[in-house]
Amino acid sequence: MSFSQELNERTEVQARNGRKWLALDVFAKCLEYLKKVSTDAVNERHLKSEKDNPDADVMYKPAQIQWVITIPAIWSVSAKEFMRKAAYKVTNDPKLTFLAGR
Repeated sequence: MSFSQELNERTEVQARNGRKWLALDVFAKCLEYLKKVSTDAVNERHLKSEKDNPDADVMYKPAQIQWVITIPAIWSVSAKEFMRKAAYKVTNDPKLTFLAGR
């Protein structure tokens, strides 16, 4: 995949083994993994501090966390839209996903 090409739902990437995948699915899986690791880290830290706050909920759910994806302002409109769609595939709720150009 070239960074100069326009990204859309049909853009494909090729794995080392030659198999082609939809780039949108690959990016969504990466975001899903980051979401899981981040949620696990928040809960691990929260459980450590639970001793100080015994009335706190035991676990945070991903829906309780406001997710922010920061994308470069120089990205093309199609690349920004592509990331929004990938994030939506993970959250299934556009209110939980915010894209901020920097």
